[in-house]
Amino acid sequence: MDKVRVRIAPSPTGLLNLRRARIALFNYLFTQAYEGTLILRSDDIDQDRSSKAVEQSIYKDLAWLGISWDEGPDKGGSYGPYRQSERTDVYTRFTKRLIEDGFCYHCFCDSRELADKRREMLSHGETPRYTGRCRNLNEEDRARLIADGREPVVRFRTSGSKAITFTDLINGPIEIESEAPNDFIVVKADGLPTYNFAVVLDDHFMGISHVICGDEQLANTTRQVMLYEALGWRPPKFAHLPALTDDEGRLSATVGLGTVEEYRQRGYLPESLANFLLLLGWKGPEKPFFTVKDASKSFRLEQISQTPAIFNPDQLRKINNYYLKSSSPERILELALPYLREAGYVSEPDEDEYAWLLQLAETMRGELDEIAEINERVSFFFESKIEPESKRAIQVLKEEQVPAVFTAVLERLGRLPEFKVAAIRTELRQLCKDMDLTTRRVYLPLRVALTGRLRGAEIFRIIALLGWEQVKARLEAVQKQGFYHY
Repeated sequence: MDKVRVRIAPSPTGLLNLRRARIALFNYLFTQAYEGTLILRSDDIDQDRSSKAVEQSIYKDLAWLGISWDEGPDKGGSYGPYRQSERTDVYTRFTKRLIEDGFCYHCFCDSRELADKRREMLSHGETPRYTGRCRNLNEEDRARLIADGREPVVRFRTSGSKAITFTDLINGPIEIESEAPNDFIVVKADGLPTYNFAVVLDDHFMGISHVICGDEQLANTTRQVMLYEALGWRPPKFAHLPALTDDEGRLSATVGLGTVEEYRQRGYLPESLANFLLLLGWKGPEKPFFTVKDASKSFRLEQISQTPAIFNPDQLRKINNYYLKSSSPERILELALPYLREAGYVSEPDEDEYAWLLQLAETMRGELDEIAEINERVSFFFESKIEPESKRAIQVLKEEQVPAVFTAVLERLGRLPEFKVAAIRTELRQLCKDMDLTTRRVYLPLRVALTGRLRGAEIFRIIALLGWEQVKARLEAVQKQGFYHY
């Protein structure tokens, strides 16, 4: 394969969403697999909506996901500048060339005229398109329209009789027929280029060898191919990733629009998000969990599916649960502390409290699908009064063995020399044997009495974290209220 040069070109008009992050990851893996060069370009031509702060946020999100680049606004390189706003001289020069060569022309139709024509076409069951009204204006017509204050756009002169063909590296040969000309805009009335025009010039002069994008870009790709042909340049190789559907398999333009920042703030780990995004179309891994580094060793475009990929939030939650469970208590606590502070559970923990919080993080890490759940999952540790969460939980406390179990637990745990997980586990297991009860008939009533819940982390760890005084107080409270007599 020739030298690989690919680009990711986010627009700093909005934060990086998961759709764009997915495309960036596939581009990154492709360069890693073929020892290529990854270019980061800022498509900031829309200066009214572009933001340097957003641009920096996008850089941060890409780096957080494990994506590094070789050239870009922040790193420089031999093919810069890497911001579209700094490349306007290139766009102006080639706009003039295309007009002189007859491939483009000035169009003076205003938006009201175009909207009227669009409505008329729709009323006749036609596909809206530009009819070429300004294609053959002479110099006198143009001068008159300019004198009237009309600000023209520049349109590309298409041919309705010619099919656009190219080979897609994922989907194979593509051929798009055009029944009628539909001259698209390449330069807007404000003098700035449209996306398709700018991207062709940028990709050509930056030596881009492959363009890996979403399949929603297919219509744009056909226009880019026309521009490459008019300019006499060889286009890059194209690869269109499969569409995203919702978890019910329905195509939707809104799927994957949540931002990387939103998921990071909710406590999703970068390895989780990357793992999930790469499963949206890539058939390479034989296991459900893998790192970006692992994927880069075997990534090939031939392994990408042609069928739409299902964006299933539940799958993402399961993947994040796996990585959270594998993380260190220190990492979990670092992520959880902002939530715990917001809830008022902690402020600035001293050494002893921090040690307790580390144990809490270790105990709860397997119970979390996202860190944002931490307050709901640990609230019972900080509540002064515990209430059963449901009628089912109350029924557990009403079981006949409960009074004897609680009396025995209080007696046995109260004489432990060390209130540690191992000692508590040993004592409670022995209690089950001595009372000839299943672990469920002992542990579940204890869980409900101590937490109010039917499910959760290992009961021995919960007991240890609560400490003897809290355990004693909560069990005695249940005995006093007599739930098991209802």
